Amino acid sequence: MQFVTANGATIPGLGFGNYGLPQSDMPRLIPAALNAGFRHFDTAQVYRNEAEIGECVAASGLKRKEVFLTRKVWVANYPDRAFVASVDESLRSDYVDLLLLHWPSDATPLAEQIAGLNAAIRAGKVRHIGVRNFNGR
Repeated sequence: MQFVTANGATIPGLGFGNYGLPQSDMPRLIPAALNAGFRHFDTAQVYRNEAEIGECVAASGLKRKEVFLTRKVWVANYPDRAFVASVDESLRSDYVDLLLLHWPSDATPLAEQIAGLNAAIRAGKVRHIGVRNFNGR
């Protein structure tokens, strides 16, 4: 497996994306991906399969540090009142390796969104943070 190193994170270069995969397929697909050597799983709240991925990883027998979990917070959860709860319900894991803001949103000030990411790091729930789908607008 090749790895990418960025800002202190060592990330398996090949990840298993989960967009569009139904919850009912997770007990079969995630163990098969782990057996095939995948160690990076990318998911998001809006995919509605985070818990199943976390359960499969926990049941795999692998040490948590052997699997890199990326997840994304959905825009409806950017306000302070929802951000913490959103992170807490993620993946049924001790921590998330990489937490991303899924899409830009003008509904919540960017400073508040970034504050939520930083708070998740300070709380030890997240190792690394970033953004996804943010263009140069």
